[in-house]
Amino acid sequence: YTLQATTGGRFRLGNLSISHNGETYQSNGQEVEVKGASLPPVKEKPIESPPSPQPRELTPLNIPVDVRLSAELSQKQAYVGEVVTLSIRVTSTTAIDQIKPVDIPAFVNFWNNELVLNKQSTEYREVTIKGLPYATQVIHRFTLSPTTSGKLSIPELTYSMVAGNDPSKSKALTLKTAPLTLEAIPLPEKGRPADFSGAVGKSKLKVKLKDQTTSVGVPTKLIIEVETVANPETIAPPTNPETGANLKIYAPKPVKIDPEKPVTTNSAIWEAEVIASEPGKLTIPTFTFAYFDPQSAKYKTLQSEPLSLEVNPIANVVLSPSKTTVPATGVSLPSVITYLGMLLLLAVGIGIGFKLKQLRPLGTVNATTNSELTIEPVEPEPIVPVIPSPPSSFAPPGFAEPVTPTSPVIPLAATVVTITPIIPASISSFPPPTPLTIPDPPIIPITATPIFNFTPHDPPPVLDTPIIPAVVTPVPIVPIS
Repeated sequence: YTLQATTGGRFRLGNLSISHNGETYQSNGQEVEVKGASLPPVKEKPIESPPSPQPRELTPLNIPVDVRLSAELSQKQAYVGEVVTLSIRVTSTTAIDQIKPVDIPAFVNFWNNELVLNKQSTEYREVTIKGLPYATQVIHRFTLSPTTSGKLSIPELTYSMVAGNDPSKSKALTLKTAPLTLEAIPLPEKGRPADFSGAVGKSKLKVKLKDQTTSVGVPTKLIIEVETVANPETIAPPTNPETGANLKIYAPKPVKIDPEKPVTTNSAIWEAEVIASEPGKLTIPTFTFAYFDPQSAKYKTLQSEPLSLEVNPIANVVLSPSKTTVPATGVSLPSVITYLGMLLLLAVGIGIGFKLKQLRPLGTVNATTNSELTIEPVEPEPIVPVIPSPPSSFAPPGFAEPVTPTSPVIPLAATVVTITPIIPASISSFPPPTPLTIPDPPIIPITATPIFNFTPHDPPPVLDTPIIPAVVTPVPIVPIS
């Protein structure tokens, strides 16, 4: 407590008591002798509670309550696009609390951004004005960037607050700042780079690859960052450098800026996809970014370092059982749809052929005594696979218009597997196996495994006699031209 006597004499401060767990505790009394007039003001350490300034409590008999609200610019003259700081400050002889903005008008001819104040940015300090002690503190802050040249006006801003830390004597106040003027200077035309996009203020350019290694046709990310004190609204991504036919850099797309960045620095970040069309060690050329430096009143150009990208060929695909290795290449969506439709037609044809050949006898089995077995084979007709050429156009289900294949043809050998079945003595005939063919060209790189379907007899045969082991023979087939 801070006590102040209004008259001289001797005074006794009574005992203070407190009860705890059924016990009563009491402090000792205190006598105070007051001589003469009032004592000098009692200095009290300020209470830190930004953004409301809490100065030392002053003696009301000596110091009147005085609260002042002001607006301050970091500079009175700036280039168009240059960022300046507008700070709102409260200066008072008493504690200030419950500060709220009442009227923040639009900043005409300015780009503006409201900054979040932390404990360090409030700049609380004690000052002396005309011999009287005051406390001053920043309560609000903006960044302004002029969008046109000339003398530009900053309107008055209105705030409400409560002065005094004694509830019985505190006062509610509504204060306004005085209007300000900023002189905006146009940027010079001399020496302006062709790729200058309007960034005013010192900047840094950073370009890096998300992955140092990729494969042919597989996109990787290129991250472009410009760290600057300039207005982020005026920052455009650097122009993509010229690349060879083996490398494509697509248009960069903006990335959301991290709100946790320091308020004095703006960062603009973009991501661009990079796709290589051939393997090897490729080089991404340098990027450039131009900005205007207000300190030197000159344009400057930043340049990134070249980047190295290791591009691997697409992994080979191994086909079974012929172990044919085929280099893969990228295919377009229309090509995939076309060849999928072609395979569907091929599968239907194979199914129909299988049904037609089920009745053809492979051989005649004669049972003899003592479980002896003789076979009279019937010469089978030769099987010649028909490999259709890709159609010039194909209209798959769900597409109104035909799709013309545009992807290059991938050469691929085809393999057919013939099986000599296991023939029980009690079965007079057995359907031949259906060979599996792989079309030339294939749709996309695949791993092919022969599948053989046999129609079971009804009822199933009873295998009560010896059987003949089957022989599986891979037979390569040359596509029909």
